[in-house]
Amino acid sequence: ETGRISVTKNMPSVPSWHDVPGTKSQIARKFGKSLDEVLIRRDDWQPGDEGDESKEKLYAFYNQADGVRVCALTEIEGVTHVLTIYEWRMGAMRPCWGFPTGTTDATDADIEAAARREVLEETGYEVDELIPLFDRDDPTFSSFMNPANSRVKDYCFLGLGLRKVSEGERGINHTLIPFDEWVRDHVPGPDMAMNDCTIRVLRHLGRI
Repeated sequence: ETGRISVTKNMPSVPSWHDVPGTKSQIARKFGKSLDEVLIRRDDWQPGDEGDESKEKLYAFYNQADGVRVCALTEIEGVTHVLTIYEWRMGAMRPCWGFPTGTTDATDADIEAAARREVLEETGYEVDELIPLFDRDDPTFSSFMNPANSRVKDYCFLGLGLRKVSEGERGINHTLIPFDEWVRDHVPGPDMAMNDCTIRVLRHLGRI
């Protein structure tokens, strides 16, 4: 049971918007990433509302393959440890702590397969069990890269049990840290998706 964040009651209604079919176009694309634009309209738009930005607007979205990340826990001498990554991040221009993460690709049978692949590639560990901490059928319980201007989702998994089978990718530092130490010393961190995933794990474990 992942648990759901309760919605505050008596909030004002928010109008819904939708893409106008046939208006999507690509502004630029490189390295598997793109900037797309599409005309969006409020659901109560009517002929005559053209140009009214409260009812319709041309919007740009950042796009790439959906992401996966795994907070993998394992027991070492009775202490729960978490598998972590420490690497240079080009956006932050600094080394950052995080979890094994990456994007889905065409070779993956499903999102879980992508998550297992990323853990193995980056760290050389295989995960015994993966528990999805999201609901693919409920977008309110999904995590988005940036809900304001991207529809790219980031899928968080809790991993239980690890087996070392290879060395993993060169240049990616990985280590096992006591989970309580991780939460105390590294959360929150600069990686917002990592923070979100840690919170989901803590909720799943009944810690918050």
